[in-house]
Parts: sequence; structure tokens; C-alpha cells
Amino acid sequence: MYEAHQGQKPYGTMPYFIHLLVVSELVKMFGGSLDQSIAALYHDFMEDVPNATPDDIVKDQNEHVMLFARYVTDDPRLTRTEQLIEQVSRASTMPREAALIKVCDVICHFMFWRTGPKSRKYWKKKYAIIDAIRVRGDGGAPDSLSRAVEYFNNFIKNPENDPLSYLIESPR
Repeated sequence: MYEAHQGQKPYGTMPYFIHLLVVSELVKMFGGSLDQSIAALYHDFMEDVPNATPDDIVKDQNEHVMLFARYVTDDPRLTRTEQLIEQVSRASTMPREAALIKVCDVICHFMFWRTGPKSRKYWKKKYAIIDAIRVRGDGGAPDSLSRAVEYFNNFIKNPENDPLSYLIESPR
């Protein structure tokens, strides 16, 4: 798994694999299952690894991990804008287990890039993904997904008081 993302550094000098670890850790912190946490490690696998297939994940892990990862994986044949539009469309219908991974992925992007060069339009689409998940109406008792969405909403309002910033801070 690590080898699949070796050499990628979208956050400056930080290896891309750190992003996958943080998303996986967020899934666990919000109460996700082991399969969800593992799927978080694979959530970019099929789009980033040439010729990767869902069967590759099944061989490494299991069917549940593959299904969760597929729901949050972008189609690499689409442009970035098309991928974001597809994410918003998919967010309202994906299973709650996969939606938790997606919310944690968006949280992680905000943690790393909250002051970065991403365009306002990009973040507006990311907000739309969370809104599509939030307004699904399948709430009920607080669960891992609703806790993650609540955290995201609080973090966006007050990012300097992020209680999870230790996940991305460099050791001193």
C-alpha cells in the first residue's frame, strides 16, 4: 500500500501517505469500523495507481473494504472539476460507512490546506459534498458520521482551535 503512493508529496515536503494515515485515524476517532479505517487507507488507490482495480483491494483486504473505497474513489478519466461534481452527486446516496470516510477525507484536506492556495471554488464544492451528506435525513442517534459532520462544521467556523491539529503537526 505504501509503495503505491511513494514519492507523492501534494502537501509540500510531507509524503502523501501521511494524508492516508490521517484520514484513517480520523475514521477511527469518530468511531468507524476496522474495515472503514482500512478503506480510508485505500481511498485514493484506484485513482492514483495505474491499472489498479477493485480486485486488487479485495485480494489485499476484503469485499467490504473495496466497496467502501470505491464509493469515495474518483474516476481518474474525469477532470478535477468533473470529479468534484461527481463527488457531490454520489455523496447523497453513498452508504453511511463510506460517507464517514469521505467526510474524514475532506476534513484532512482542510487541516492541511486551510491557508493554502486552493481556490474558493474548490472549497465551495467540498462544502457541497458535506452538505449533501448532512442533509440526507437518515440521522437518528448520534453516530460516527454525524459526529464527523459536526466536527467539520465546527472546525470550519473556528480552524485555529482545531483539537486534532496534532495529527498533522511536525514533531519538534
